[in-house]
Amino acid sequence: MKLLLALPSLVFASQLSAQSSSDTAAVRNIIKNEIDTWNKGDAVGYSRDFAGDGTFTNIRGQFFTGYPGYLKQHEVIFEGIFKNSTLKQDVVSLRFVRPDVAIIETATTVTGAAQSPVGVTKDDNGRIRTRLLQVVAKEGGVWKIVTYHNVDVKPGIPFPQQPGPAAQSSAIRSINEAQRQDFDWGTLYTYFQDESYGTRDGLAAVAVIKPGREIHPPHRHAEEEYLMVVEGHGTWHLNGHERPANTGDMQYAAPWDVHGIKNTGRVPLRFVVWKWNSKGVVPLSRPQ
Repeated sequence: MKLLLALPSLVFASQLSAQSSSDTAAVRNIIKNEIDTWNKGDAVGYSRDFAGDGTFTNIRGQFFTGYPGYLKQHEVIFEGIFKNSTLKQDVVSLRFVRPDVAIIETATTVTGAAQSPVGVTKDDNGRIRTRLLQVVAKEGGVWKIVTYHNVDVKPGIPFPQQPGPAAQSSAIRSINEAQRQDFDWGTLYTYFQDESYGTRDGLAAVAVIKPGREIHPPHRHAEEEYLMVVEGHGTWHLNGHERPANTGDMQYAAPWDVHGIKNTGRVPLRFVVWKWNSKGVVPLSRPQ
């Protein structure tokens, strides 16, 4: 009799374990999508998993209800202070409180932001750090974010330090192995974006800009950067001055110098970019 009573519990536990295994992957895919779409500046993609009646508290404490408000806020920040920024998320905790409800907490860092939101302070490395708590629920077989609550980590508060990436090993990568991202201005091929022996926050990539377009207007950031035109013609911008950009030309932009390039020719302009911060060197603060 005891064996018969125990069997239903064993069956339920087995079903829950199997369900949690597949659902864990689905919930983690929500986090992966947030990272991928943030780094593309894609507000629609970033909002894909938000519930129609979900609640959203942003880093400043502003509260919104519903998908339209969530989408609108991310459209604003992706075209504003967080344009061309980079998001990283590390899962600190993932817990299923019911088979159809999970709570996930991530430690997030954003680099490359033009400025911090009002009341938010960057750390000594120029990063915005937050703790993001999301509640996700499964309805009709689909997981959706029903609560999204983000809070910044104040100076002096301990922050989870996940093991950093191993230093980049020597490698050769073809254009087919590079990560391709298509934008309205053209295409970006990212070959390396890993920490190396002496650099962090690095980017080694090739950009192809359509005629008459630019990736963004002249801008500035804490990283040092080299750009080299390998095909096509355009116009350089450096600290308020412009000059022709021809095949074989190279530009160096020191931290916080205003720079950019625009394709003013009739064919695609292709250039190589290498951008980085140096380990052991505190990035310069943004000039006033």
